[in-house]
Amino acid sequence: MVLGMNDTRKMTALSAWAWRTIHLVLVLAGLIGAAAAVLLLPKTAQAANTVKYVNNGSADLNASASYTPSGTPGSTSDVTFANITYSNPLSFTYKNFSQTWDSLNDLSATPLKVTFGAQTMTLTSSGNVVPGAASSDLIYLAPNANLTLQLSSGSSYGTFTLGSNGNFNVGAGASLTFATTSASSKFTGDFNLTKTGAGTLNLTGSSTNSFGTNKTFTLAAGTLVLKNGYSLGAASNAFAINGGTTLSASTDTFFTGTAPARSISIGGNFAFTGYNGLYLSSGAVANNGNYTIQLYDGGSIKLSGVMTNTSGAAQTTTVNDMSGYASSYLVLGGYNLGGYAAVINGTGVLQITGAVTNGSSGLTYSGSGILDLQGANTYTGGTNLNGGIVVANQAESAGTSGPLGKSGTITFGGGVLQYGNNSYDYSSRFATTAQSMKIATNLQVVTFATSLMPGTAGSLTVQQSDDGGVHGGGGSLALTAANTYTGTTTVADGGTLTLDFANAATASNIIKSGNALVMSGGTLNLTDYTSATSQTFGTTTLSVPYSGMAAPLVWGTSSVSASAFTINNTVHNNTVAVNLGPITRNLGTTADFTLPTFGANSATNGYATTTGTANTILTSNGAAYATVNGGADWAAKDPTNGFIVGLSSLPGGG
Repeated sequence: MVLGMNDTRKMTALSAWAWRTIHLVLVLAGLIGAAAAVLLLPKTAQAANTVKYVNNGSADLNASASYTPSGTPGSTSDVTFANITYSNPLSFTYKNFSQTWDSLNDLSATPLKVTFGAQTMTLTSSGNVVPGAASSDLIYLAPNANLTLQLSSGSSYGTFTLGSNGNFNVGAGASLTFATTSASSKFTGDFNLTKTGAGTLNLTGSSTNSFGTNKTFTLAAGTLVLKNGYSLGAASNAFAINGGTTLSASTDTFFTGTAPARSISIGGNFAFTGYNGLYLSSGAVANNGNYTIQLYDGGSIKLSGVMTNTSGAAQTTTVNDMSGYASSYLVLGGYNLGGYAAVINGTGVLQITGAVTNGSSGLTYSGSGILDLQGANTYTGGTNLNGGIVVANQAESAGTSGPLGKSGTITFGGGVLQYGNNSYDYSSRFATTAQSMKIATNLQVVTFATSLMPGTAGSLTVQQSDDGGVHGGGGSLALTAANTYTGTTTVADGGTLTLDFANAATASNIIKSGNALVMSGGTLNLTDYTSATSQTFGTTTLSVPYSGMAAPLVWGTSSVSASAFTINNTVHNNTVAVNLGPITRNLGTTADFTLPTFGANSATNGYATTTGTANTILTSNGAAYATVNGGADWAAKDPTNGFIVGLSSLPGGG
């Protein structure tokens, strides 16, 4: 192997061999220090005894006289640098002789590793410009090459010092790694840095770099891999992310790490790759446009400072989970809307842990993922749930703040409102137009006291959660007003809908008489009014999970196929009659009917249906599918009046 300043001369002894050249160019100036530095060249399987050369202080690395013993180093050589200063860019040139390297790929598989001991290496952009590099480059690495600069050698520690503003220019397919193996090894200086080139820069060492104060590190192109948020130096240093770039993390700091209060500016669409999460910053985030953040492989980013819309216009922010499972997160510590409307989009999870403020034109979620609102939000202008899941995950302070803003109409345009750390009644803020209203109670006990979508063709779906899994019992939605919408009412996914006549102003039909009922793994519960109580449905369908609803969005598919009907008529000790109309049962579904606990089971105190044959168990396609009282008995039709009884109560039954 030959070390040279863009040297392309052939070695005479090997002139018969075909050769090719790959350039890995390290632009260095001012290599100064009291101790020596070691250049470790990659070894091959056929390596002979290693010869150690000592550079004699000459900047001409191609000259035989620059080394002891005399002669230019080969691929099995170790080179020790003396204390010299390179005033011009230093380039490492590899000549691909066939007896040393099997193919060009060997240089990628066995990258060059340069180890510096207790020495200071100063990087400047002054001096001659090598082919392919820019005049502002501090380091230029040619395409498809790999280079590791390690600041440690035994018990000695080195330091990289920035001598000017400049670029780390890493060519396409190339990888440049700064590997500090001790906290005593670090990068210092007081200049602005820019990552250019389509390749990868790895700042994954053990130390906390300084890079000066009040400077800016700009990711202008390619990929930047960080160990943690401190890899970019002091908290006063800003980090600018340009469009078309990629971030990644070598370790996971999303849940357990800390981060400096570094200011972040987002200047375009960017990607985050890898399965590790990165806690990047706890400082302010400036977003000056309508940008998309693509999250790959389950990786997540935490920015616990407040993001501010600095674009001067309405803003759309898109967070996409490219894995397809909504398992990747972008976490923001808050969102200052800048006085404009905001749209959140995408397939990923956006979690806003602090307040959404400074907006009078509303917030819209149009994605198919999850928007988790955890702050005491004060925006106004309304909230539009146009897709996915919006989680109300903060207690309401009515008229002051809440997860869905201080005030404004809440409109359902295809999305789900899921309760989190909240059980507030938002029904008075719901739009009164026809809409597909979807509520996920998520273990919360919620009551809606205002009539929903009065006189329209709107529909209501109630479920326990909309994350595709069953979260156990305890959550429910109670309706106490007379609702006159005419669309379907669906109870699904372990959810419970209570028609709470006990606290209503009517004795009949909290759901408009004749409306369709779909039970898809949920529970319909009825309480009694102060007098005889009744509810009439036009039809009842036992459906497979999510029938009539949006498909589960994350974490698999619900397995709930058993629906339940309960009557709790001991509040006022009055009869409750539920007319289910004809029951349609989809294959694989079951139902259980809890019979009234007050009064005898009868046509005016229990469940009536036009389906089935008198004096016979309820069947579908020749199979029994329904039970009573938690499976204690098969469900059957009574002999004369068409109401549901236990099989054992029939003459000769059980």
